[in-house]
Amino acid sequence: GKNIPFSEYGVSYEEWLAGEAPKPLECVHCPFMHTQQMLDRNSTLYKTRCNTGLKFGSRISDCQFMPEKEKCWEIYKCEKT
Repeated sequence: GKNIPFSEYGVSYEEWLAGEAPKPLECVHCPFMHTQQMLDRNSTLYKTRCNTGLKFGSRISDCQFMPEKEKCWEIYKCEKT
């Protein structure tokens, strides 16, 4: 029952052609899903969330922290700066 503000994400075709990366759909998926690769196992996000929230062989969308993905994005962004 949530509206997704698609106009606030992604990039225009012209921006994409110029090499700009799309903005992630933070309200839909987590940093792990956005990057499409395993996060650095030494990162705070991996150690405190991904490693404990994901069960071996489970889908990322089944992570116990998906309802709190805003916190994951917060940690991810702090580590990237």
